[in-house]
Amino acid sequence: MNAQANLLQLYQDWRTWTETEREAISEGNWRQVRMCQEAKSNLQPQILRQTEEAQGEWKRLGLDRKAMEKQLRSVVNELIYLETANAQVLSGHRNATSEELERLNHSGRTLSKIQKHYVSDAPIGWESYS
Repeated sequence: MNAQANLLQLYQDWRTWTETEREAISEGNWRQVRMCQEAKSNLQPQILRQTEEAQGEWKRLGLDRKAMEKQLRSVVNELIYLETANAQVLSGHRNATSEELERLNHSGRTLSKIQKHYVSDAPIGWESYS
């Protein structure tokens, strides 16, 4: 397999992890989300190394670097789009969670006020029966 094919395979791996991450975000499976992000983080140095190898290969073969990078750019742009979509879904989950937390905090404060209103500091009248 040549360097460019290896690079394209790494990009395909990134795409697969990004799609898996999207499903995990939708399901609220945060452990799976973390696993996907770690896998993509591990792909980054491989992609950089393979990009350098592909560029060397293009040079050895006398291929136009700009033309080859233009071909790869469409793949990268698609990955950027998928990552942006995941970030938007994640942001929506974060906002919904923040709103729910605020509602729960408000309910807690309300219950605390109710408790203070109905709970007396005076001891219960058991000692009057002694």
